[in-house]
Amino acid sequence: MGRAGDVPHPAAGHAERAAYTEWVLRALTSSGLVPNRIFQVLLTVFGHVRVLAVSLEPEAVAEQETGLTHNEFVDTREFGLRHLLAGPAGLPMAER
Repeated sequence: MGRAGDVPHPAAGHAERAAYTEWVLRALTSSGLVPNRIFQVLLTVFGHVRVLAVSLEPEAVAEQETGLTHNEFVDTREFGLRHLLAGPAGLPMAER
């Protein structure tokens, strides 16, 4: 399985992408937007979903490798984080 940021083979997942694109276009067409704006919104939604997938992938891989969710991992590091926040430079905004 490829990583979320990889560019797949052109035929890989084509039917799913086409169906998703058609679904979004159908929803946007009824919005009253002009075709150029519809296309811009489609690209924006696609980009947002792709970036979200790319940013969530490392968390999923780490959870598979360690068996810990993100919150469980952070809980194991709480003492070190509190020590960092209380250090000489301090991070007053992060303490909130």
